[in-house]
Amino acid sequence: MVLLINQFVFAETELKKYIDATYGFSIEYPSNWDKREQAGRAAVAFISPLTDSNDDWPENCSVIVEKLNEKDAENYLKQNLFQIKNLTGYKEFSLKNTTNSLEIVYSAKGGIKNFKRAKVIQKLISDKNMGYVVTCGSTPKNFSSYEELFHKIINSLTLHN
Repeated sequence: MVLLINQFVFAETELKKYIDATYGFSIEYPSNWDKREQAGRAAVAFISPLTDSNDDWPENCSVIVEKLNEKDAENYLKQNLFQIKNLTGYKEFSLKNTTNSLEIVYSAKGGIKNFKRAKVIQKLISDKNMGYVVTCGSTPKNFSSYEELFHKIINSLTLHN
């Protein structure tokens, strides 16, 4: 059943391209998701619509862009991975590491009281003097239904600098 839901979510989703000229990137996101620019620390965030009255946490993806000095750029991926692995209730599911990028799937609980456990896929890229973090997440229960779509979104990130 999960596979059918997964195929349904992905098959029924038309993607739009978001272009950020300020930070020099583009990324695709589901056309029926809400787009929020300058959402907190994120350059952009995409929020899914609620599926029913019991859905109290929409799936979401965001892109954070950070300017890096030369010293920070060298350790950017290691520092972020260290922070991720020290989150409350951290549990790793997969990790792919290359020279200038890192992709990790993990679950953790936020530091805020009564904050729900999240399962996320995160891609971090260190490119010249910029750091990019693309995060897509949901509740652990819903993650498998969106995992293929989340991979499509994070892998659509294109740098234009």
